[in-house]
Amino acid sequence: MLLGYGEDALTLWALTKGLPLFLQQLGDGTSPPETTVFFRPSFGRKAPNPRGKKSVFGEFDGIVCSLEANYLVEGKWNKSSELVESEITLSPVQIRRHEIMHWYCENWQQQDQGDWRSFRDMNKRDFEEVFSGYTIPTDGTVLARNLEYVLTTMKRKDLPLQDVLLFSSIDAMATPSVVQQNDLRFRLVTFRVRPVGGDGFIAIG
Repeated sequence: MLLGYGEDALTLWALTKGLPLFLQQLGDGTSPPETTVFFRPSFGRKAPNPRGKKSVFGEFDGIVCSLEANYLVEGKWNKSSELVESEITLSPVQIRRHEIMHWYCENWQQQDQGDWRSFRDMNKRDFEEVFSGYTIPTDGTVLARNLEYVLTTMKRKDLPLQDVLLFSSIDAMATPSVVQQNDLRFRLVTFRVRPVGGDGFIAIG
């Protein structure tokens, strides 16, 4: 038996064993075998040169690609510090991560070929104007290759990109609300997972 504890374990459970219910709560009719799930895809955490523009913008808890939509997932649980009196408020860094990924998806889908060098040359100036202090990674870097792969997987014309707050609980509690920020509108998906022992260990597999 594979056991896990905490937010990451609960998110992994929800995006694997709980995937049918995840899609159902979003009104998505895609079957799990037709769905691609990226678990904790990282787009870098620290800039190599903190005094210059950075291309890294953090790590999602998940990206789910179905036949009906793409979902950017932030995972929280009932012991998250962001949960205060049944309200969840995401940090500015988390909000910026979603805004950057929205920009990448929108602009990547508009180009005809998957060529990162051309994409960067055409969009670098606009990106840096929209996101002060950030830049598009150069081609050939780990970040550029990972971004290109994820964006290519998500590239289906006219498919909506939705922001999801995945809330998992090991206790009985009221469904929290999400404090919406900027132009993003997070959809709430909730799970209650039965613990197997201790103070919240769960069975992942």
